[in-house]
Amino acid sequence: MRASASLQRIAEIDVFLTDGKYDMAVEVKVSPDKKDVDEHVTRVKKIRAYYDSTNSDRKILGAIAGAVFDENVRDYAIENGFYTVSQSGDTVSINVPEGFIPREW
Repeated sequence: MRASASLQRIAEIDVFLTDGKYDMAVEVKVSPDKKDVDEHVTRVKKIRAYYDSTNSDRKILGAIAGAVFDENVRDYAIENGFYTVSQSGDTVSINVPEGFIPREW
């Protein structure tokens, strides 16, 4: 099957969630580092630019998920406005520090 000519690649996102008003772009790494956080900021900005070009008022949130999170990297991701998702036994936990306000793009 041939893809439509109107389709274009904006950014590669590991997990993309949506509820109609908000979209969430999630980067998944085994052990994220600061470079991964910086690259994810760039990806989310590209999506925002695309949304702006189509007059979309959807808000974008971001998250970084990792099996092993260095505390400094987790703090860096949070400083950049991302939720962080960590493996916790057989499940995952979303780290939301008190007072955390996620960045909306």
